[in-house]
Amino acid sequence: MRWRSVAAFLTSLFVVAVTHVLSLAVSVESAYARVGAWSERHYSSLEQDIWVSTEFWWRLVGMFAIVFVCWWLTQAPEQGRRREPRRRPASRSSLPS
Repeated sequence: MRWRSVAAFLTSLFVVAVTHVLSLAVSVESAYARVGAWSERHYSSLEQDIWVSTEFWWRLVGMFAIVFVCWWLTQAPEQGRRREPRRRPASRSSLPS
């Protein structure tokens, strides 16, 4: 059980680190798409809209969703297990003499 939790944590850590790198790339492209005259020469109107919308979506929904999904998936093995009900200790009056 413990190793499964550690593996799930490391996998989630890797996914979040990769998405941080991708987020940086999207932010840089979005910034270049909004510079002005330079952007109009290097990006079409559609490309500018796509990069800006992608960054907006990522900052509003995506970055929270990816962390929530990682948390949800690491908690799923814990939720799937059934615990055995605890037995009550026998009362002294019911013990044989």
